[in-house]
Amino acid sequence: MSFWNEGYTILSETKTDNEITTVARTDGGATIICREPIHTSEEESEMLSDFALACAQMMFPDKDLSHIKRIRVICNENR
Repeated sequence: MSFWNEGYTILSETKTDNEITTVARTDGGATIICREPIHTSEEESEMLSDFALACAQMMFPDKDLSHIKRIRVICNENR
């Protein structure tokens, strides 16, 4: 599955040690530059953990989640 939806043409994609830079143009003529940082697996794991905790806090704002050992986020992409 591509990040880019219909209505875009990817003009270039460049990868360096630190990031992936994608340049695209919309069908309306706007140019988009997307810089995606490249993270280590440890950084990715920490970010996903923080994201899962934030999701749980939004769903259960009145619960004390400090003693929770595991949080699972299920995303249904096929709406």
